[in-house]
Amino acid sequence: MINYQVKINSQLIDFSRHLISLELTDEAGIKSDSVTLKLSDPEGNLPIPAKGTKLSVAIQNIHMGDFIIDEVSLSGPPNQMTIQAKGANLRDQLRSPKSRSW
Repeated sequence: MINYQVKINSQLIDFSRHLISLELTDEAGIKSDSVTLKLSDPEGNLPIPAKGTKLSVAIQNIHMGDFIIDEVSLSGPPNQMTIQAKGANLRDQLRSPKSRSW
C-alpha cells in the first residue's frame, strides 16, 4: 500500500475509503504540473471542494507539490468525484495584466 497524504486548504483529508486513483503529472519546463484524484462516493456525502482551493499532495512522505483545484466533476452511478488541479494558478498569475515603468 502506498502511503499518501492529501491536504485541502492545509487540512489533512483522509480519502483512504474513497480513493480510486491518484494521478500526478510532472511536466517538463514551464508547463504546469497537475494532479487528478478519482474518488468513490457511494453515499454522496463527500464535500465538493471549490475551484481555486489549494490542494497539497505527498507520496511516501515526499512533498510532491501544491496545486490549485481547477475542475471538480461528478459522475455515476456509482457515484464518483474527480478533482483536477494544476501546479500554478494560470487563471490569475499568468493572465493578469502587468505594467512596469523604467
